[in-house]
Amino acid sequence: MTGYSRDDLMGKNDYDFVPKEQADFFMEKDREVLCGKGVVDIPEEPLQTRNKGVRTLHTKKVPILNAKGEPEYLLGISEDITKRKQMEEALEEERRRLQQALDEVRTLRGILPICAYCKKIRDDEGYWNQVEKYVSDHTEAKFSHGICPTCFEREMKGIEA
Repeated sequence: MTGYSRDDLMGKNDYDFVPKEQADFFMEKDREVLCGKGVVDIPEEPLQTRNKGVRTLHTKKVPILNAKGEPEYLLGISEDITKRKQMEEALEEERRRLQQALDEVRTLRGILPICAYCKKIRDDEGYWNQVEKYVSDHTEAKFSHGICPTCFEREMKGIEA
């Protein structure tokens, strides 16, 4: 997992392989186990490997007791959770992206009472509003106005240039 051979590791400690801050953290967790705090669970810890870059580990440190029931040694068990962590981060990013899209989408649902003549829409309080106002109030839509060719012909008939 680390990219180091057994011979590379023999007689060495954490300070020979990782930055001081990380080695200090590892040593503190070892002290906790050896001072009688029981099993120490480290859900995520980064580890710089020799040839695989930084990996994320889930580590448990367990005391090995002597005949008196006191911690004498410790057993460290680590699982490489790098791929799982990367998938969790990708899933969280996708969840954020989808939530942002959902936050931006407001939809109109149901039946809208609309006047057959002027096309105003009646709101929940019974007031009649222009379509543009009603839609703007209930969605993120904005309006700009123009005149279609059919209406232009009809409205401009009879107006002399």
